[in-house]
Amino acid sequence: MYNTSSAYISIVVFSLLVSGCSIDGTGASISGTVETDGVALPSGTIVFSSDTCTCSGRIEEGEYVIFFQGDQSVPIEDYTVTVFPPDYEFRFDPSTNSEEPVLDTFEPALYPERYQSGRTSGLTFTPVAGKNVFAVKLESGDTR
Repeated sequence: MYNTSSAYISIVVFSLLVSGCSIDGTGASISGTVETDGVALPSGTIVFSSDTCTCSGRIEEGEYVIFFQGDQSVPIEDYTVTVFPPDYEFRFDPSTNSEEPVLDTFEPALYPERYQSGRTSGLTFTPVAGKNVFAVKLESGDTR
């Protein structure tokens, strides 16, 4: 569920390090917006995955920029797009004497679960050389 986003982000970072895809001088940049039912996502992570590589970016105030190996130039490939909520914020709870997740730090309805898996997101994008702008529009009631 939502707390698996940290594990997935770790896998993404590892994939970037061992990825077999490369840029042959015809890279693309990808940026854009992310919203659910017309509401901009305040934060989170967006991931573009292909058969050979994974690129990602942070969502801030509804906008994102995709990076590949620390650069904004990404390989031109067919990507499946997934969107993840921000990591839980943890605070010390004296009643339990432990760190507890603060579940109200983001609105779960803005991050429908189906968009957190490449098998169910239904979102795809193929950039062209140069600058690409991709508006991602999620639907909370979509059960596809």
